[in-house]
Amino acid sequence: MTKQESIERLHNAGWTSRQISHVMNVINEDCKGDVCWPSITERLLDREPIEHITGYDYFMNLKLHVSKDVLLPRPETEDLVAHFFQQIPLSATDKISMLDIGTGSGCIALALKQRYSTSQVHAIDICPKALAIAEKNSQMHDLNLSLRECDILKLNDWEVEKLKYIVSNPPYIPPSERPIMALTPLSYEPPLALFADEEDPLIFYRHIGLLGQKALLPKGEIWVECGFKQGRPVSELFTNQGYTTSMYKDTNSIYRFVRAIK
Repeated sequence: MTKQESIERLHNAGWTSRQISHVMNVINEDCKGDVCWPSITERLLDREPIEHITGYDYFMNLKLHVSKDVLLPRPETEDLVAHFFQQIPLSATDKISMLDIGTGSGCIALALKQRYSTSQVHAIDICPKALAIAEKNSQMHDLNLSLRECDILKLNDWEVEKLKYIVSNPPYIPPSERPIMALTPLSYEPPLALFADEEDPLIFYRHIGLLGQKALLPKGEIWVECGFKQGRPVSELFTNQGYTTSMYKDTNSIYRFVRAIK
């Protein structure tokens, strides 16, 4: 199969010209050597993300190793980090500590470390394979992270130095939506990084807030991404925990990000 035959198969399967152009550009950029077009085409038709096929994805200006063990970086998460960059000046981060909860590929933590180079950036995840990917990306960009295997739902205290900032894109999708997602590329991503508790969908935010009460410095801050209908409930949850909160919109003008100041 040639590249042109692959394009024709994708087109006949209902792919738009924009979708086809995107995957071809990614393949040209990230696939080295001979391309096995029959295999790639079948994987694309099975809705496997192109990033899993090439093994790379991009976040802000960082090229990252990715795998089925980590959540692929999202444009909305770039929006979260962009808001953080806009609100937190470099002068406020000299030699302070930050924590990325649920780091996955390390995308948030690495973006923070790249911008705030004098800060100590900690990153935790429940999945050892995800931490291995984050370490690989840390080494690729020569950005030092303090990585640790940890379950936020069982983390009751932070025994390291006090934190100035906690940043997180935690799981927030109800498990009841899993059958719908089986028909999308999301079915290839790790459930641990996607799904919250059906009866308590804000459970991760609640535990992040509780950790912040113990681990944050006075006036320390929490920054989180949430579902497109969860901005106000998450803000109210943090308010009830004693934080002063504000919300920020994504590029679609939806309140997807919450800032909570201790």
